[in-house]
Amino acid sequence: ERLKRHSRDYSWSASVPELDPWQAEFINIGIDRNAPFTKRVAAIFNHPAVRRLKSEAQLGWMREVYTAATHTRWAHALGTFDSLVLMYSALLADPEVPTFRVLADVGDIEHAMLAGILHDIGQTAFGHDFESVPTFPRHEAYTAALLREELWGETLEEAIKRQWPNIDIERMLYILRVSRSPEDAVGKERRPI
Repeated sequence: ERLKRHSRDYSWSASVPELDPWQAEFINIGIDRNAPFTKRVAAIFNHPAVRRLKSEAQLGWMREVYTAATHTRWAHALGTFDSLVLMYSALLADPEVPTFRVLADVGDIEHAMLAGILHDIGQTAFGHDFESVPTFPRHEAYTAALLREELWGETLEEAIKRQWPNIDIERMLYILRVSRSPEDAVGKERRPI
């Protein structure tokens, strides 16, 4: 199967639909681009644990200086996801260096995409400012708890498992360098679990 990937006829979009540039499901990300918004991506972005980021300002008080800088952490996550899709598409289509196309794994790509979507899920407005206080946990410390939060009915972890069945949550948390609990992250540098 890996040798077939060397051929230009091999289709990655059959395994990772977000890499298909001809699909119908897109969302405008506001910078003259459209990001893939497949059913499984939409399920994650529309989950209340992620959707709450629509009310969190990405730049805090910077919007007072740069009045057009009004995007939210939700829009930032969408842009991060789109950047990952562009990066993987470019690497997989590179005719000069087919190594990535041969060695890449669908699971690696899916884990990276989901990690890109969820990288700031524990963030709040002014979060980086608060994190400069030594006793305040880093925003990554809340990621695992938000994945398992039952407040919204179906947890985000359950939604991920339903839409992305091959995702290993612990592997994704490792990619994000997430601590297991807020107590583990107080006054400490980021470290993998």
